Amino acid sequence: MPRWPFSDPRYADMSLDAKVTYTFLLNRFQLSRRNGWVNDFGEVFVIFPRKELVRELRICEQRVTAAFYKPVELKLVWEKRCGQGDATQIYLAQVQPKDDPDYSCTTFLHVECDSRTAESEVLDDTNTPGVYSSGSRKKQPPRRRSVKQVHKKRQISSHS
Repeated sequence: MPRWPFSDPRYADMSLDAKVTYTFLLNRFQLSRRNGWVNDFGEVFVIFPRKELVRELRICEQRVTAAFYKPVELKLVWEKRCGQGDATQIYLAQVQPKDDPDYSCTTFLHVECDSRTAESEVLDDTNTPGVYSSGSRKKQPPRRRSVKQVHKKRQISSHS
């Protein structure tokens, strides 16, 4: 995701939905460029139906439609309706980002490292949350028991 929609003061008022929608369009733009989707003037266009954006962003159609308003208003995006039954062509403006001296954010550094996948289940002691390099464990909150476990414990203690 590009940082300039967040750091450039001209686009600071765009909603997060609008910024994410624009990012999806920008991603599709790269694909369109590789596939040679250009008009008669050599401009790359994107075809990204609203319903497909709804599915990919997992938000309702009204939010996707609303997300288009600000980028269109700011002339980041414009659309060419191609007639009934033809897909609307979406064009993205070339942006020269301006830095806001009052905006600061952490830079993204790509570091090569061995890392587990999100699906990993096994943790060793060196990677367990709450375990520090000295080996001391951070105090964990008490484990919550289910109603069934509490009831079972009460039955066992009443039989003793």
